[in-house]
Amino acid sequence: MELSDDCDVDITTFINPHLFWVVVKNKVRKKMLANLDIQIQLSLTEIKNCSGLDIGQMVVAVIDGFSYRAVIEHIDENDKPSYLVWLIDYGTMKEIEKVYEIPASLSKLQHLSFQASLNNAVCMEEFLDYNAVGEVYNVKKPVKNPTTLVIKEALKILSEGHNFKFKLEDKQNGVALGDIIVKDKLNKEASLRDSLSNEPLRVQYSNKHNVTDPNEKSDAVNKLQESSDALDYQNVSNESTDNPDCKENSSSFLPKNNIRGKFSQYIYVVCLVDIE
Repeated sequence: MELSDDCDVDITTFINPHLFWVVVKNKVRKKMLANLDIQIQLSLTEIKNCSGLDIGQMVVAVIDGFSYRAVIEHIDENDKPSYLVWLIDYGTMKEIEKVYEIPASLSKLQHLSFQASLNNAVCMEEFLDYNAVGEVYNVKKPVKNPTTLVIKEALKILSEGHNFKFKLEDKQNGVALGDIIVKDKLNKEASLRDSLSNEPLRVQYSNKHNVTDPNEKSDAVNKLQESSDALDYQNVSNESTDNPDCKENSSSFLPKNNIRGKFSQYIYVVCLVDIE
């Protein structure tokens, strides 16, 4: 089974907009899974000695009487061993206490879950800075890993969806590249990529050094404050700047003191942008 250009999917694991797994929602997949279960159950043999198992080895997991093809991710070798396994046909992780041998013929069949990523989008950070003479300028640069704000906003959008489609645009190194179309309970559709790129996420920090004398603020700082006011009119998320997760994950750029060294402020904007 292949991931088609435009198909209904379930999102089974979502790490960030550039790393998630989907499964196709159709009768063909259900039938294939049922047939796999029947074939596995015919020769189900438990592996009782965990010392002979390796990380990355394919096995069978049995959960609630149904068998799953799985890959071992971690082995906890206590008195009663347990295993953390990746269910390759579902794209999700489970912890189990028993594993079983998998018939060689079934281990070679294609996985029925697909690793995916938003295509033609990159996470950017944007902030105001100023040089040694107090000139304010805007800095925008790509971020390798999406921040907590981006992930939370993406999860918020997905949580409001009732059905999902994946629009396949490309495939590289086994990863499906495309866009998630989110359909709400009123059947209104929205692109996850467009939703993120159209709504920058802002975290603002100010008065880091507890300035009490307003006359101590330089012209450069006043310009930064004016820029902050302008940004307030943008369509931003409702994430609170008091959220400790936001502060922790936005600390990759540390604010600099101004010329007088008593006041610092910067604006941090993170969003996914279309790079086409």
